[in-house]
Amino acid sequence: MALTKIGKEGITGISNASDATAITIDASENVGIGTTVPYTTSNLNVAGATSTSTTAFGPTNPPAAGQLDIRSTDAYSTQRGGKLTLSGNSGTSGAVALSVYGAIQGVKTNATINNAGGGLSFSTTLNANGLLTERMQITEDGRGLSQFTAKAWVNFNGTGTVAIRDSHNVSSITDNGTGQYRTVFANTMTNADYSFTATSFQNCRWATQNTSYAEVINAPYYGATHTDASNVNVIVFGD
Repeated sequence: MALTKIGKEGITGISNASDATAITIDASENVGIGTTVPYTTSNLNVAGATSTSTTAFGPTNPPAAGQLDIRSTDAYSTQRGGKLTLSGNSGTSGAVALSVYGAIQGVKTNATINNAGGGLSFSTTLNANGLLTERMQITEDGRGLSQFTAKAWVNFNGTGTVAIRDSHNVSSITDNGTGQYRTVFANTMTNADYSFTATSFQNCRWATQNTSYAEVINAPYYGATHTDASNVNVIVFGD
């Protein structure tokens, strides 16, 4: 096994004569950092104690940093941060011999100086155009943004004083009259072309929608008398 060590006094660079081991490279070229016995099933093995701190920022060493940290050196800007790409051989020759299949990136979710708000971006590569494209992003408040996750949902009691039982990305329900409800989004949609549906123990139907809210009416059929419902559910996809 070949050992790569920290240089000691009088020795510059990498030397086996050092008195402390920083990196170990075994005969199979497996690399160990923080361990002198790297896993034989892993090309890179980083070992060390896990920080229990949740403080994710600091002047030099963020306390919450893990055993392996990938840091972007870009000037602070929205959607910038350390990226891990996953690639492989997709052919034997030509332009597609090597391909990045996917990526996970930590991103700054704002352009404000000294604002540490961050999210997590997941990207995949589409064969049709060969572009690495974001498919989902988990925002700093925990929302999962993609075309296949719900942008908003709510379950509420529409009788008497309207009361939300549970919700996601819904700030309030406005009582617009008997059997008429406005679902107000906490984070607005980027366009009004999203799809939403509403259900109740009777029958809810679409009334109107825009980027700020979606309205529903509780009635068994079009033109029927509107009635309050004790259990109304609204879910939104798209945007």
